[in-house]
Formats: sequence, structure tokens, C-alpha cells
Amino acid sequence: MPQLDGLRAIAVISVIVFHLNPSWLGGGYLGVDVFFILSGFLITKILYGDLIKGTYSWNKFITRRIRRLMPALMTMISAVIISSLFLLVFPHREQLVAQSTAAIFSYSNYFYYHTTAGYWGDDTGSIALLHTWSLAVEEQFYLIYPLFLFIVFKVFPLAHKRVIVALLLLALTGYLYVYKSNPDLAFYSLHTRTWQLLLGGCLALWNTNSSKYQISVKAQGYLGLGSLFTLCCCFAFLDHKITNNTDGWITLMPCLSAICLIWCCSYRSPALKILELKPMAYIGKVSYSLYLWHWPVIVMAKFLSSEPNILIIVLITMIFACSSYHFIERPMRHGNLSIFKISIRFLALPCLLTLLMSQIKTNPVVPNELKPMMNTDTIQNRKHWRCNKKKIEPIWGHKPCNMNISPLVIINGSSHARVLCGALNEYAQTHQYRFCSLSVASGGITQTSVKKGQNRAETNKQRNQIIRDLRPDILLVAGYWHSESTSSGGKFEEKLKIALRAYSKAATWVIVVGQSPRLDVPKESRHSIRKYYWSQYLQSDSGKITISADDSADKANALVRNVVESLDLDNVIYENPRHAFYSNSEFSAINKGRFLYSDQHHINDHSARLIIKKIWAQHADKLQRRK
Repeated sequence: MPQLDGLRAIAVISVIVFHLNPSWLGGGYLGVDVFFILSGFLITKILYGDLIKGTYSWNKFITRRIRRLMPALMTMISAVIISSLFLLVFPHREQLVAQSTAAIFSYSNYFYYHTTAGYWGDDTGSIALLHTWSLAVEEQFYLIYPLFLFIVFKVFPLAHKRVIVALLLLALTGYLYVYKSNPDLAFYSLHTRTWQLLLGGCLALWNTNSSKYQISVKAQGYLGLGSLFTLCCCFAFLDHKITNNTDGWITLMPCLSAICLIWCCSYRSPALKILELKPMAYIGKVSYSLYLWHWPVIVMAKFLSSEPNILIIVLITMIFACSSYHFIERPMRHGNLSIFKISIRFLALPCLLTLLMSQIKTNPVVPNELKPMMNTDTIQNRKHWRCNKKKIEPIWGHKPCNMNISPLVIINGSSHARVLCGALNEYAQTHQYRFCSLSVASGGITQTSVKKGQNRAETNKQRNQIIRDLRPDILLVAGYWHSESTSSGGKFEEKLKIALRAYSKAATWVIVVGQSPRLDVPKESRHSIRKYYWSQYLQSDSGKITISADDSADKANALVRNVVESLDLDNVIYENPRHAFYSNSEFSAINKGRFLYSDQHHINDHSARLIIKKIWAQHADKLQRRK
């Protein structure tokens, strides 16, 4: 089916353009969905044909997949590791060790789900192996699906097609259900992507070349061109925000368009001759290698230049991809080397390099300003900011409050409250008091809109009820006050007053913690500041880096302080964390040789201890009187 190579070309071009600049093609990421459908169609066609002929062999299928995928993938991983030795510093290399291990052993999708803030988070833009998540989904599917198809074919010889369709509908239902509550899990997981692979598989089961399903050439033309146009429109306009707003339903549009296109391509519809043009066909043939190489090239280029030349990125990507296709992918796919020799030749190198990199603890010449950033204990794992968006419970980590200890301290607010939890928990254990956290990522106490599936008005209602029920001795309130004050439609101060009045009635003492200073870095680098500063150093002619803060926290804290003072409530106190970051009016992101930030506006455990230490010193007597 030559036209399928043209469809592959369209899919991979959309992904590359999206990764170069999402504003150019907002739905370009949907090209991966098309690849899933194509993969499901092609492998089902192969497996079903073997089952009909009686030549089915799981071992032979897996062998073909290994020949097809492993050599080029392992070569790319090896190249990324080698380049990282020159472009990355410890602990970024330590992070890459875990990322390359996940890519080698095909669990990248779940690895990135658990260790990032989601695919759309700003912290993913500098992960060179991020794109291997989709390969992991396919490889996991390849291990399970052939055996499942064999069992269904043997157990239901007359109804196997209906069983696969039923599984497709079940998988689609599961995807829509999971998407509504957890879009990140729906994006990354095998069980929520299975429906797309099965959608292509179902098309293959109904013999597409059979005259039973054939329509007129004219109808094929209209259907094929209409589907192609619809798919291109989806690539252009369906950005992930629209997908989120429709709870994933809109994803059906590009997927059904792709199915119709594949069906028309199976007849080589004259209306789709454009897909058979030699440039399109060639790009389709090298699409796997293009997908492998384009993202690492983009990521590495951004380390060397804040505005890398797009044409140079495309040229380098094409050189690597074409070389990979002609000298690695094709020879290994059609060669005579045994799987054992292929595995030794291509799997051994990235494994050895990963092991080597895990042992390298030194850095190239690093400026003094960056040395404190290189300690792994200053990097806070963002997975700990995840929360149950459907139900709020008085917990921190995974341990419930010890209701047999008194007094009780609760912290409430967004992720800016959550970053203080580690230090508060340490004090709770040392001084024997109960500590509970009601902090929720993106859950500011004055915010009421729906974000990432979280109804923040309902969240705040639940938290307020818990506070009234538990009646804490001290309630700490923290937030990203700059964000809350600029997203409340001019009603921030009014909403904050209402919240604090309610808290003052339920808690003995309310301590409002000001926002920590926000680092002055570009928005797109706010969750990858270490890599941003290192990239700035590599691009700097003078070799000097300035780490400064903007004035957003000062402005927001002034509003919060004025609200607290205007309430004139004896049990509501304002505390500014400025002391942890300023000395004689000079800002410093480093304290006693240790970096204070996790990202642009979230602090880490070290700075949290400095803040809580002062708060505890000033207010511990309030707890002592309650014992």
C-alpha cells in the first residue's frame, strides 16, 4: 500500500513541526495517534493473515519487531548519552540515567507519567528521550496483543471479530473515563491507548480489499480527500486545551479520519495520488528514524542556543535520520544477523554507556554560581505534588493524621503550601504534634475555576469543611499569590478576606505565609531552571551567569499583607519568607552553599526548612500552651 507511506509522512511532519513550535501546528502531536492506528492496522493484518494460513508464530513476530525497532532506537539512545557527557552536568546526567534505562527497557510512558508534571508540563521540554514514551506503548502492545489475538481466534473461531470490536469499545470507554479524571494517565498509558491500536486492528480484520466492502471510485475520492482535509484541520487546530475541554471526545475526529484514509489507501484511490509522490513516499519510509532523531536534536540545539536555527535543526535531523535508515534500520531489518547478535551489538552499547554515566559524578568546568545547583538534594521530585483531584483528605504523603496526638497543625493552599510539608512534617515528628496537609497542586484558596479536571471551587469547599471539623490549633495558609491575584478578575483581596475570616473562626491561630521570590527566567524555562542556567552558561561569551528574582512576589505579598492588616483579627498573622532569600537587601538563590529552588517559583526542602524554622521559633509557644 504505497499511499500509507504518504500518510506516515504527513503524521511525522506534523509531529516535527509541532515540536519545533507548537504555535505553528497546535494539533501536530496527534500525528502520534495516527501512528498508533497505522501500527494496529499493519500488525493485525500480518498476524491475522498468519492465523488464517496456519503459520502464526509469536517468536517470529517478536523477532521481526526487534529487527525493525531495536537497532535504530538503541543507536539514538547511545548518541544522546554521548552528547550529554559534553552538554549536561551532574545531576542532569543522573536524571538521564533513569530516562535512558526507561527507554531501553520500554517503560518510558509510565516513567514520565510518574516523574514529570505531565506531557504538557514545562519540565518536559528539555528531556531528550521524552518521545520514547510512544515507542514504549507500542512495544508493550506488541508483547501482549499477538498472544491475545491468537487466544481469541482459537477460543472464538466464529466470533473473534466481534470479540475484538467489543474489546475496542471497552478500551475506548476506559480511555474516556480515565481522561475525565486524569488526562496525564490517559495520555501515557497502554490501557488508554489500546483503543487506537485496536481501531486500526478492527479495520484490518474486515478484509479491506474485499469487494464486499468496496465503494465506487468517485465515492472513494470524496471520502479520501474529505478525510485528509479533516485530518489536516485537526493537526492545525486541535490543540491539547481543546482536547481537555472535551474530556478527550474530540480525539475521535482525527482517529476516524485516519481510519477512513487507511481504508481508501488500501484501494490506492486515484484521488490520493498525492500520497504516492516520491518525496512523500521517501519521508514515509524514513518516518521511524525521523521520529527517533528529531526531538533529541531539538533539545540539544536549545542547550547551545536560546534561538536555534530551524533550518539547521531540520537539516541535522534529516542527516541523522537518513543515515540511520540506510545504514542501520534497513540492513538490520533485512539482514541475516541473528537476534542474539543484534541484541549484543546494539543493546550492549547504551547499557554500558548508561552504567558509565551513572558513575560519573564530576562536572566539566562549572561557574561558581551554578555549583550549588548540582546537588541532587536540591531537586524536588514533582511527582510528590500530585494529588487526588476527586477527593481531598487530611493527609501528607501517604500517612493519615495521627488523631491521638495533640496539638494539631494544618497547612492549606496550592503547591506553594505543599513544598513546605517536608519541613513541617520534620518538626511534627520532633516536637510531637499532629500535622495534616490540605495542599493541592494548582489549588489556590481564592481560585474557583476548573483546571486540569479539578473543580477548585469544590476543592476549597471540601477543604474548608475539613478545617471546620478538625479545628486546628495553627492553620498555615500559603499560595502562589502572584498567580492568584492576577487570575481572580480583580476580586483577589475580597476572596482572600472571606477565606481568612472563615479560617479565623475555625482555627485558634491562622498564619498566612507570603510567596517566596520568583526567579527571573523565561516562562518556558520555569520548570527546568538548572538546564536553563547551564544553557545560558554554554551560550555566554563571558562565562558569567546572573541569578536574580523579579518583583512579582513583593507586589503580591504587599496585597496579602494589606488584607491581613485590614481584617484586624487578633488570631490572623502574616509571615514574609523574604529572610530566607535576602541579606542586606541583596537577593541570593544560594544559602550556605545550597541552592534554594526546585523551579522558577517553587522552593525546595532546604529553603522550606529556613522558612519553617523562623515561623516555629516565633509561634511554637502557641502550640505549647495548647498541650
